[in-house]
Amino acid sequence: MMLVYELLLGLYPPIYRLAFAREMSAVFAQSLEDRRKQGGPSVAAFLLAEFFGVIRDAVAVRLAPDAARAVDLTRMRPPEVSRESYTDAIDEVLSAQRSVSFNLRRMQEAIAIHAFAEARFYSDEDRRAREQLRIVRAKYGIPE
Repeated sequence: MMLVYELLLGLYPPIYRLAFAREMSAVFAQSLEDRRKQGGPSVAAFLLAEFFGVIRDAVAVRLAPDAARAVDLTRMRPPEVSRESYTDAIDEVLSAQRSVSFNLRRMQEAIAIHAFAEARFYSDEDRRAREQLRIVRAKYGIPE
């Protein structure tokens, strides 16, 4: 049943799956175990309600694109991660991403006005910023 449930979670947009799928699967598994103790009819009713609920909600999310963009992953943290370490990780990653964006923008602006020495400088800075971003992501286990 877990495999079917996790396949149905694939109906959600990727940002929702990233934010909620692990917790949804854990809650589903625990609820299913509780229902198994109550017997077959309880399990059947639970599975029908959950499977149709996931389909209904996934379709609703996909039909409301504004809601899909409203998920702010910087405000969510996995339950096993402390609030302090998660905040530090987000701050560090966002800072590294801003540095990459700044250097790239400055390099493009320098190229546009044919300031190639300045463009070379920002190219080198961009390379260092990207490496720092890679290190920060690896440090916190954040995929690229």
